[in-house]
Amino acid sequence: SATKRASSVCPKVMATQNLASTFLACSSFAIPTSASLYQVASDKKKFSLDVTLKQRDCFEGKEKHWNQTSLLEISRENEVTTIFSSRPVVAAQPLVVSTSPSGKKSIRITEVKDDSATKQWMELWSDSQLLTTVELTDLHGKVVSQYAHVGGVSWSANEEFVAYVAEPKLDRGKSFFSSKRPTDTTPEKKGQQHIFEDDFGEIMSEVAQPRVFVIDLTDPLRICHAQNRVVEIPPPEGFGACGAPVFAPLNGVNSLLVTVYETYPRRLGLVFCQNRKSSLFVATIEKRFFDLSAENRVIPSRRVVDDELAFCGRWNQNGSKIVYLSPSSILSHRSCLRLKVVDTEILFAQAKADQPPPSARVLLDIVNEKQDNLFPGLFAEAIGTRCWTNDGNHIVMTCDWGCDTRIIKISLSAGEVTALTPAGESWSLFDVCDDVMVAQYSAPNQTPKLAVARLTNSSPLWTDVSGLSNSIVFPFSYRITSTLVPRSVGSTESDSVESVLLLPDANQHKSPAPLILFVHGGPHGVFNTTFMLGPAFLLSLGYAILMPNFRGSLGFGQRPLLSLLGKIGRQDVDDVMSTLESVTSSYSDVIDPSRVFVMGGSHGGFLGLHLIGQFPDRFKACCVRNPVSNVATMVTTSDIPDWCFAEALVSEVSDLTADATKTMFEMSPIAHVHKVTTPVLLMLGTDDRRVPPSQGLDYYQQLRRLGKAKSRLHLYKGNTHSLSKVDCESDHWLNLAALFAEYRD
Repeated sequence: SATKRASSVCPKVMATQNLASTFLACSSFAIPTSASLYQVASDKKKFSLDVTLKQRDCFEGKEKHWNQTSLLEISRENEVTTIFSSRPVVAAQPLVVSTSPSGKKSIRITEVKDDSATKQWMELWSDSQLLTTVELTDLHGKVVSQYAHVGGVSWSANEEFVAYVAEPKLDRGKSFFSSKRPTDTTPEKKGQQHIFEDDFGEIMSEVAQPRVFVIDLTDPLRICHAQNRVVEIPPPEGFGACGAPVFAPLNGVNSLLVTVYETYPRRLGLVFCQNRKSSLFVATIEKRFFDLSAENRVIPSRRVVDDELAFCGRWNQNGSKIVYLSPSSILSHRSCLRLKVVDTEILFAQAKADQPPPSARVLLDIVNEKQDNLFPGLFAEAIGTRCWTNDGNHIVMTCDWGCDTRIIKISLSAGEVTALTPAGESWSLFDVCDDVMVAQYSAPNQTPKLAVARLTNSSPLWTDVSGLSNSIVFPFSYRITSTLVPRSVGSTESDSVESVLLLPDANQHKSPAPLILFVHGGPHGVFNTTFMLGPAFLLSLGYAILMPNFRGSLGFGQRPLLSLLGKIGRQDVDDVMSTLESVTSSYSDVIDPSRVFVMGGSHGGFLGLHLIGQFPDRFKACCVRNPVSNVATMVTTSDIPDWCFAEALVSEVSDLTADATKTMFEMSPIAHVHKVTTPVLLMLGTDDRRVPPSQGLDYYQQLRRLGKAKSRLHLYKGNTHSLSKVDCESDHWLNLAALFAEYRD
């Protein structure tokens, strides 16, 4: 019988099998990754909704992607009817998919690999018909597709041109002993194949000199002769990279906005780093640039603003204004952003008169202090490609707002901010079309779901889109807690540290529950009320989870964020411990203060190791992912050495002196490793450029040298900083759960 067979299996094996079954149950849902709305020309109430979804397949260790299209009817009263939804179409995901402004054309850039080479192709489609295919391999290097603020695709308003981003084609030369003779067009280069060139670091190791390329789609039958249909926009003098192209939305005005980056003296990691020196330039695309016989095919560009920190430029609907984001701090990788605006009539007039670019007007300025439920300042990743209301006077975008992620509307005239989504949930805007928004929302106990709403003068009425993905609601609860901490040592003023507290279902699990302290990374990150698989899995096992947003987190004003600089390993540790003791005291009826575990990644791993070193008797077990263990040694190995100087010394990159090294070491968990008694599980990605695996390996070796036998290390080949590959992710959470279960009682 099944019962007899089960009883003969080792209890530890059975426990692991039960963990795997629970993880599968928690991860069996689809996540919308993108959604686009297009108005049906014949009926302004009808919209085509194109959605891409993904789901984990733990058995194959891969993500499965598929596309679905729905036809929606949305009345002016915001009544939403799903007329039909297509069946899922599973297909290999291309590098790039982009639909034209009219919704009638699209391009797909695909990549084909074989044993000898990798080739990239651009397909042009119109009304479900393939018009032509262009091989891009001989025109430039690899297409840069997925990286925020560098990659991207943009169509001109008349749909004659498409701008995209790729690496230039570089001739690396040949061996000194190569027998191939140089041609007239390829001068001889020998012994240069191994010259070092830096890149943009974490997950961008193949991106070094991105350029904007523009392809002329006027005559699809001639595109196959692509050499005279594609032109390059090089970065202006003083800048080493450009990308993020955005065409002006006016027919006959082919002005192209690009973001350019400084790369001297070295390229620094760009992912999750908004403080890179950058600016906005505009170029005008003309037919003459595609004439191979023309003497000068170089496309000139003009600086838009004199900011040295400017990115994510967007034209308004009539091209009269450009808005963009500007970080307020060059030290912290994320900070409160300014939203600025430039009048293009003045810009082009001054360009014509050969005068410097105009000064931008600050539309949204820094907010230093979060006041109750008021807007805390603009903490955002980007402005969406389609972000404007029909009147052209408002921008709609996503931002962090305390412990929530909310969709906001910003008035271009007055700079007023209106929240369009409720508190207590987290929302992410996908698209805006004819004043209709499509967004994704979730909560800690509910998986992501799509909703649409029409923009009105009152609060929008969000309606779920049926027929796409089923949302799962888990039987656990959550709430926001607040803990007062001293503003500084000896200060009579205090700051509030908000946290997300997740509690398991009391009907299914014994109370009081063991608690997991989950610490976020960054340190300028944030925990919000969004769904996360890992916590949902652990809650299903009966754990409570506390996720504190210590000072330095996003969404709580600029002053507390910057207060952490120069105080890592102290202020953040104090905030986390104060929150832990306050919450375990206030919720002692449902949380067991004697059974506390800790986990975190990156800077969260840094804090996890600090906590078990500074408080060796407080935690039952610890699991950290790609942790910073020694800031002093990370300086010379990370793609973001500036992080080490900023967070430890409150300075830009400078000489690594003996005093600086000493300060960085003393701020690091490695300084407390000799006090550790807590069982530790370290999980590292071999391809991590942000916090190299040497950080975790050094800490592990120190534990072993000191005889800390209760330590273990997992090394995941081919994984970057996020450890996000499906097989790695599942292995991580299951091993973490097994470790915590061992010390739970």
